[in-house]
Parts: sequence; C-alpha cells; structure tokens
Amino acid sequence: MAGEPTFSLLDPFRSIDLDIDGRTDGIKQWAIANRTALQPIKSFFDGLIGWIENLMQSIPPTVMLLLIVLVAWQAAG
Repeated sequence: MAGEPTFSLLDPFRSIDLDIDGRTDGIKQWAIANRTALQPIKSFFDGLIGWIENLMQSIPPTVMLLLIVLVAWQAAG
C-alpha cells in the first residue's frame, strides 16, 4: 500500500493507470507475429486510399470548391 499513489486534487491523473503501454505492446507483438495475415488487408486499404487520392486530385479545383460549398450549404440548413 505504500507504493500506491494517493489521489491528489492538483494531480488527479497520477493515481490512474490504464496500462495502455502494455496493451499497445501486446497488439504490436500480435501484428508482427501475424504479418502475413495482415498484408492483404493492408494492401486493400492502401489501394483504396490511393484511388480516393487520385479521384480527388483529378477533379478541377473550381468544381471541388463548388461541391464543398454545396455540401456546407446543405449542412447549414
């Protein structure tokens, strides 16, 4: 009990330990161990992001600006 931090009003998050670093290390080790299973998923999302990027860059800036204005106008009501 002497090693446990007590609650302090000036530093309330000192007494909370969510063990985020341990969980992320576990996820990282799992991803490294299962790298071959994750490669198809990674390549799918990489291709999808590349396709979206090419689509966005192929639209002329004036048309894109008009689309953004129309979406903002509809969102505003």
